[in-house]
Amino acid sequence: MTSTGERQAKGQIETTWDELEFLDTMLGDAAIFDLGDPDNERRPAVAMIDYAPHAEVPPHHHGCDYLSYVIAGELEVTRRRHGPGSVRVVRAGTAYGPLKAGPEGARVLEVFADRSRLMATFLGDSELAQRYRDEQERRIREVLGAAAEHEG
Repeated sequence: MTSTGERQAKGQIETTWDELEFLDTMLGDAAIFDLGDPDNERRPAVAMIDYAPHAEVPPHHHGCDYLSYVIAGELEVTRRRHGPGSVRVVRAGTAYGPLKAGPEGARVLEVFADRSRLMATFLGDSELAQRYRDEQERRIREVLGAAAEHEG
């Protein structure tokens, strides 16, 4: 994590979500905060996602267990509504969706057990699923390109 407001002392990082860099994504703004040893590629990660009003995510699954906590707004996941305070614990490989944000969007905190496996695998041949796959591949290339420039 890089943040201008972070403080590190005695194995701790102190920051706020307001100090983290949120990226504009197809579903809204999102920031990821790593937990644990930065040299461990399988360390846990926490994501804060601000879903845009009426954002829709096609059916998908993740390669690791994770927890999803709705802070504000509403999400409909596989035709079930989840409002503030709602918690879902999802096992690795469990397919669900579509996921739809309510008319005011939603703020959701997600905790992934393994950062290296948090990327979604989108299911089906819908146009929306293909758009999400394409966007995810573009973001990965962007990150890998930035990493290669940093090393060179």
